[in-house]
Amino acid sequence: MKKTRLIVILTAASLFSFSGFSYSNNTVTIKDKLLYCPSEIVCSETSQIQSCKFDSEFSEYWDLNTPFQQNIKGTYAFSGTYSRFHQSGLATCSYSMTYLGYQYGLYFYSKYEANLEAYYDKSTAWVIKDSAASCKINSPSSLCPFKQRSALPIRNNTSSIIVARANKIPITELTPKPENVEVIYDNALAGCGNSQLCKIDITTDKGGVFGAVTVDMDNKMKIVKIDVVRPSEVIINQIGSFNAVDVKYINLQN
Repeated sequence: MKKTRLIVILTAASLFSFSGFSYSNNTVTIKDKLLYCPSEIVCSETSQIQSCKFDSEFSEYWDLNTPFQQNIKGTYAFSGTYSRFHQSGLATCSYSMTYLGYQYGLYFYSKYEANLEAYYDKSTAWVIKDSAASCKINSPSSLCPFKQRSALPIRNNTSSIIVARANKIPITELTPKPENVEVIYDNALAGCGNSQLCKIDITTDKGGVFGAVTVDMDNKMKIVKIDVVRPSEVIINQIGSFNAVDVKYINLQN
């Protein structure tokens, strides 16, 4: 008998709870891991952004190497955060410090492969407007949680335009950086249908095929298997512990 996928449409308020249980992907309720901006940044040298460090159990999700910033020596306290909501984009953590009567600020982004978005419920300090989320002024980072979206981010390190397909149906989501693409859960349903394990083909806009990534649709699109069509030319790797892949030519690995 063919498995039937039950899709329930819920209100925004019922999608989230601060206990960590989020929306129900089909009939399985998935517990979200909540993540936060670090509470402070400590810079040991002036005009050396590389000297700025933070202590956080979630450090792997954040990219402190945001360019075009100047810093002075000292400790910057968390001052706010911004995130997309149900849309592709990077989360931003902002920090400030007062020194000799002047206000100085720093900020950094989440890593693309971290795939973060605001985790909203009434107990948080998030303010949602359309597809954007910001935290209320003077709120601690503990009231501004993030979660990882049900999606498959694809980092493109080839010279081609990547198009993800399932059963020949294009399911790619645009991202802020055109070289990267993303397959979000709602788009994947269009090609995956009732299948729990869905094979997502990594193709080019010209019809070429790099390989495929099989994901578990009942477990936040968790990567199950990666196949490469021409392993002597192209490699598809999972990016660290993230549920994301990097596609690159062999001669671009180093």
